[in-house]
Amino acid sequence: MRIGVTPHPVSSPSPYEIATAVAAVISAIGGAFAAVAAFRSAATARDATRQAEEAERRVLLREVSTAAASIQAVVLGVSSRGQELLLEYRSAEVFSGSSDHSGLRQLRESTENLIKKARFFVEDAQLFSGGAKSLSDAPVEEVERVRTRLAENFNLLQVIREELDRKYLDVASKNMQHRQVILQARR
Repeated sequence: MRIGVTPHPVSSPSPYEIATAVAAVISAIGGAFAAVAAFRSAATARDATRQAEEAERRVLLREVSTAAASIQAVVLGVSSRGQELLLEYRSAEVFSGSSDHSGLRQLRESTENLIKKARFFVEDAQLFSGGAKSLSDAPVEEVERVRTRLAENFNLLQVIREELDRKYLDVASKNMQHRQVILQARR
């Protein structure tokens, strides 16, 4: 007997064996298509995630820019109302007959400090107005942090504005009463 030679002749494969081999090849081809589809799906998912993050970034940048512009507008109102209140305090000094009334001086200084504080907020907001270009390359977390800070500053400015409005209405109404008393006394 020779090595490597089988004593039995090789028989042809049975139809079952052929069907099994064909099924294996088809399964391998199907698996390859599934792997390609999964790879493409993952790439599409990555692109969708990246686009969603960019959309979130654009929304945050727009919110930062809007908050900065809102702060600037409120500060203009605070400055204007503060100046009106200072004029009312001067009128109150005239009506009281004292140009160096310590209570009115403290009220003026308090109003001037509120105006200065508001101007500080506008300086910060100006860094991020006009599209928040300074944050265009910043991480999303930093943009979110700035947006939160500006929102807090806006709320503080609203409180300052309301305080100045309240004081202005109070002093202006008292001054109006003093004017009416003086006008009635002249009749």
